[in-house]
Amino acid sequence: MKAILRLICQAAEKYEELISQKNKESYLLLKKLDFFKELIKKDESYGEPIRKNNLTKNRKLLNMFFQRYDYRELYNLDNCYCCDLTRTEWRMLYTLMKDKNEDILYILCFMIIDHKTYEKYFT
Repeated sequence: MKAILRLICQAAEKYEELISQKNKESYLLLKKLDFFKELIKKDESYGEPIRKNNLTKNRKLLNMFFQRYDYRELYNLDNCYCCDLTRTEWRMLYTLMKDKNEDILYILCFMIIDHKTYEKYFT
């Protein structure tokens, strides 16, 4: 199965913001993002799975997030993975969607967030 990784929603915005900042912290975060993007394409389940009960508990908040970006395909998200980009501060969140007709796995990275925001959505 072919794997395609896309940055969507807030993750795409954050990526562009990091590129435009041109400072050491942004550069290091971009390097980590690029590293994990390649790693996840090879092993899509690399990240730490988010518990289903946390997704269910915060479903309304997540659906509001996806509504803001008009990404209705991800309403009622049922799988989510997290990669720690730095040891304590930044996380990348993604979900997997399969297109069975074309034998493609889409890896949709939808959030690049700090720890405080992560806690709000996923604990």
